[in-house]
Amino acid sequence: MDTWKKHVVSGGGWLLLGLAVAGYCQSFLAYHFFYQEQFYMFRFSKEYAVDTLWQVGGVTAYLAAFVVQFFLIPFVGPLVMGLSVVVLGWLMKNVWRKIAVSCSLPLLYLLPGICTVWACMDFNYHFDGLLSLLLALVCLNGYLRIGSFRWRMVYGAVTAWVGYLLAGPHLLLAVIAAVLWEVCCGKSRWKGGSLLLLPWGFGLPLLLYGLGWGGEWRLLATPDAYYHPLLLSQKVNYLPGIFVLLNVLVACVLHRNRKSLSGWKSWASWGIQVCLLAGIFHQGIRHYNNARNYEIKVLDYYSRTGQWQQMLDYPGLRAGQNAMHACYQNLALSHLGKLGDELFHYSQCGRWGAVISWNKTVNASMLLSDVYYQMGNLALAQEMAFEGMIASERAVNPRLLLRLIQTNLIGGNDAVAEKYISLLEETCMYAEQAGAYRRFLHHPELLRADEELGARQACIQHVSGLTNSQKAAVDLFQLVRSNPEYRPAFQYCGAICLLCKDLKSFGELMECWKQAETGYSLPVAFQEAWVFMHAGEPELWAAYGVSEAVAGRFKEYGGLVSAGRQDHSLAYRLQNRFGDTFWFYYMFTK
Repeated sequence: MDTWKKHVVSGGGWLLLGLAVAGYCQSFLAYHFFYQEQFYMFRFSKEYAVDTLWQVGGVTAYLAAFVVQFFLIPFVGPLVMGLSVVVLGWLMKNVWRKIAVSCSLPLLYLLPGICTVWACMDFNYHFDGLLSLLLALVCLNGYLRIGSFRWRMVYGAVTAWVGYLLAGPHLLLAVIAAVLWEVCCGKSRWKGGSLLLLPWGFGLPLLLYGLGWGGEWRLLATPDAYYHPLLLSQKVNYLPGIFVLLNVLVACVLHRNRKSLSGWKSWASWGIQVCLLAGIFHQGIRHYNNARNYEIKVLDYYSRTGQWQQMLDYPGLRAGQNAMHACYQNLALSHLGKLGDELFHYSQCGRWGAVISWNKTVNASMLLSDVYYQMGNLALAQEMAFEGMIASERAVNPRLLLRLIQTNLIGGNDAVAEKYISLLEETCMYAEQAGAYRRFLHHPELLRADEELGARQACIQHVSGLTNSQKAAVDLFQLVRSNPEYRPAFQYCGAICLLCKDLKSFGELMECWKQAETGYSLPVAFQEAWVFMHAGEPELWAAYGVSEAVAGRFKEYGGLVSAGRQDHSLAYRLQNRFGDTFWFYYMFTK
């Protein structure tokens, strides 16, 4: 009965730990997992399996990609991390049981699992690093359970090479830990022979390095193998392995200890250690989960899922200070049809808040592809999708493949679009979405009738010439001329002019809009700019659709400005009543 109670208490404790970690991750890190998912693309195909498995650590890389694809589903990522911490902690605790039976130090044996959560906060870290560490601890537990020294050596020699091929450099930790245990705690008179496992274990990566297979030495023998190969690995990636070896070392030092706490002292010890762990875990998350990067992950998720109002309501939106935030904000306004009306109802940071400068990163490329696609500039939307693919470590991104399907269908490149559709149909999470585009293949009449694709196709029918991001504004004006009925292009073009305070170009846009005789009214912010440009020509206001409310408000604004020319606090007094107008932006915003 006592044993049964211990198992129940122990199982309940592990369950609570897993739920606590999962709950924490869901509360503070949920959008990281959504963001991480798009940099993997697991495919149910023989080609993908062969390409992935035929490399050092290929098995764990294959399994990691399989697991990460489900991070797109809410709660899955946090639950996986909670389960990972529990399994790693349980395996590490079993190592302690085999070496130092009387000692119970959760403060130590839970640290490797906690450190893997920290490492995973960097999307350049590979999830297979966690799985390979798990496999290393499984191999170490198996080694410690073998009673015969001879059979341990056989087991160690086999798992050192086979495990390395399956999971990569983390298996070398099991080799080092096994040798450390043999030297410190082994009872065989031949235990010195266990040192031969070290050259044997490191011999395989050395052989592969000599043959030129696997790249640099650091990618064959260190945790750098679980990080973007072109980037310098972070120190946190080494912490899980370091703490595994530290656990084994401390357990070896305490293996002769026969004293154990009981009663309230045992519970007090556990409570203190768990509280310390919670504090360490939280501080580590605060340190390794960059708050500004996390804000971008949140905005990126809202963008890819079309949650535009949630994006505008997000408390972390800092559009007045950060150009990328402003770009996301204005993209949301455009999708909601509010860009022209409410442009200055939200904080702005100038021209780059409409279209950020491209810095060749995957984040900028994905955002710019979304912005250009919304504008109707299909050439630049496709170019940025390609650039985002290239910037991604694995040169593949399911989200950007969907964009390439859209742009190629609109451009009439059905064969190319079909190739991308076929690739995504081999996935689990994107197959249905990609398959929905098959009906447009070789059916241009269906594409023209589609609200999303057809409207953008009309934008490029009369557009010609090469393009690049440096002439995006010129291209946008050409798009407006080509298809004046497409409101997002018109509103983006006007918004860029106003954010740049380029009234000359805005005037040309207004003339184009007037001549086109479109069926939609002039947005409020554009009305404000027009009356500002023609303050002494009120007869032009009504002719261009300026409402009486805007006209009356402008007169009131002009009167206050004239009366307060010598007032140094004029901007402060005007902000509450006119801070959401183009007039205030033009006069007082740098």
